[in-house]
Amino acid sequence: MYLHSKNTLLLNETLLDTYTNLPYKLYTADSIREIDRHAIEDLGIDGFDLMNKAARFSFHALAKEWPETQNLVVLCGSGNNAGDGYIIAALAKKRGWNVQILFVSPPERLQGDALSAYQLCLTGKVTCEEFSTSTFRSCCNKENTVIVDALLGTGLNSNVQGLYADAILEANKQACPILSVDIPSGLSADTGQALGIAIQADLTATFIGLKLGLFTGSGRNYAGKILFSDLELNSSLFTHIKPVARRLDLKRLLSQLAPRARDAHKGTCGHAMIIGGNLGYGGAIILAATACARMGAGLTTVITQEVHRTALLSAIPEVMIHTSQNMQTIEQLLSQADVIVIGPGLGKSAWSEKMLLAALTSQKPLVIDADALNLLAERLTCTIDMDVFKKAKHVLTP
Repeated sequence: MYLHSKNTLLLNETLLDTYTNLPYKLYTADSIREIDRHAIEDLGIDGFDLMNKAARFSFHALAKEWPETQNLVVLCGSGNNAGDGYIIAALAKKRGWNVQILFVSPPERLQGDALSAYQLCLTGKVTCEEFSTSTFRSCCNKENTVIVDALLGTGLNSNVQGLYADAILEANKQACPILSVDIPSGLSADTGQALGIAIQADLTATFIGLKLGLFTGSGRNYAGKILFSDLELNSSLFTHIKPVARRLDLKRLLSQLAPRARDAHKGTCGHAMIIGGNLGYGGAIILAATACARMGAGLTTVITQEVHRTALLSAIPEVMIHTSQNMQTIEQLLSQADVIVIGPGLGKSAWSEKMLLAALTSQKPLVIDADALNLLAERLTCTIDMDVFKKAKHVLTP
């Protein structure tokens, strides 16, 4: 049963809606910590106030995502991430929910803002006890229960161990949904890899700046739905902190494509060259060529091995096919392209290396994929001018 009235959430739902469109800049964990430090130490912004904003955003995200929630189980660790969890628990208790905090690190060890958050729970008479598998399972067996993951934040740099690992393992076994605060516990904020084990969240409420690890590696698999709040920090805080990457958004990219002229034809809609399909890898080049033509390239040319010609013509007859082994001929073909895709089924043979070197020296925009990336990393980095390479209009698709 939905216990609270719509009016109690109306203002906060409006606020929440402003954060559902994620920003495009991605930051390392160190960069986010530097912004946080600068806000608190240099600009005098109260740290506990920021923690409250993060917790309130998380709580209202949870309430909007699962409006039937009646029971909350909050897993708390030892740092500021735990502080967020304690405040979320206090908010839920005040709302009238049944709340149970299970900590994996004694609250007596908490310091600063996190300790203040724990004391807020004591004042609100929230039940707190040490994590145990039996207690946790008992709490999660109740209907309309949500788990809040406030175990580990962005500072994790080694594999999760001990009681933390036990709590994460048990949380992932439960049928009830999980909200992770800032980042799923156990997930590297920089690489998106699980450090031994990580929370499989259904919803992640993250703050200040988007962490690279939420969008790379296995991050999207562990994070679930992502909601973001800048905690109302001034954009000037980001002036001297450069993002490490930018998030691609299909809707935004498509909006940059101009409508085609009514008299457009294949000669006015771009010429894409796709290189790949070594012996035994014909399927990859057929799929890539098909996708390229269907996406709207005016002309699509494939450079591949002769053995794949019949299959290509059968699958996609509108594609032009070249199988020459003569490098002068290959270079002439590449000079005619507007963009080159290299890598699908490329393999790692001598032919593969020659094709990649020809593409890299063509001075054309490149999409570098699959084995082209492997060759670039393993063998060919020393043969190209990396300064020139980094400035080129290339897309790498690991």
